[in-house]
Amino acid sequence: MAVHRSISRGDIWIVDFEPGVTGHEQGGQPRPSVILSSSAMDPDDTGLVIVVPSTTTRRPKTGELVPNHHQVEPTKQNGLTSTSYFMCEQVRCVSVGRLGEHKIGRLSPKDMYEIEERLIILMDLGA
Repeated sequence: MAVHRSISRGDIWIVDFEPGVTGHEQGGQPRPSVILSSSAMDPDDTGLVIVVPSTTTRRPKTGELVPNHHQVEPTKQNGLTSTSYFMCEQVRCVSVGRLGEHKIGRLSPKDMYEIEERLIILMDLGA
């Protein structure tokens, strides 16, 4: 399977999660999502990437952020147009066919670290 796109860990792509969502899975409009999969999961071979989608809705709307969400402010580097909350509890594997035509930006190493820390807790990956 030849994807022929440069897809790297930390890149932000617009991902279309519809159709095919049920229950509390993230759906709705195509949304910025960060690529989590490493180069070991070559999208040219597998046709798949692991992503964490974002939302612009702060949950809960009052009080503290949901600890599963990582807030990212828009920058030229990340290509986001508004404050976004990466929903670590929504991590999923998707076909590269769900990705837009090109990446919109890249998360900073600090933001990637914060997402990774949440995933370690959510998936009980600690030593």
